[in-house]
Amino acid sequence: MEEQEQYFDGLYNDISIAGPGGVYAAVEFFDEFIKSFQTYGSMDVKQEASWNNTFSEYGIPYPGDGGLFIYHGQVMDPSTLGNVTYAYIASKYFSEFVTYSGGAAVQVKRYWLGDLIYMYALPYWGGTWMKIVRQLNWV
Repeated sequence: MEEQEQYFDGLYNDISIAGPGGVYAAVEFFDEFIKSFQTYGSMDVKQEASWNNTFSEYGIPYPGDGGLFIYHGQVMDPSTLGNVTYAYIASKYFSEFVTYSGGAAVQVKRYWLGDLIYMYALPYWGGTWMKIVRQLNWV
């Protein structure tokens, strides 16, 4: 996760540029963040191809859909790790409200796009994965 964080740090640092360059950098950062975490994005580790791109150099095989493993002392599956990674990195750059909104929007859009306006009242808001992020010791 450190490499991913450093990658986004590099993009985020460009936002401090004054004038139109900073605005362009902010749009680019947000666009890259969304592309990376969306379904089949480079950081969607619940997908086998993304998992292998991320962990193959460490010799960690894909555990399969629903397969369990231990990460920082927590038992999780690839989907949970993807959610935790999103929450960890998103919370560094965005407010808690925006972080929750992004996670909830992804869950809601899977069912019916019309529910997006109600997502703050749905059970996905502030999901378990955010609670896990607060408990992990990232040392």
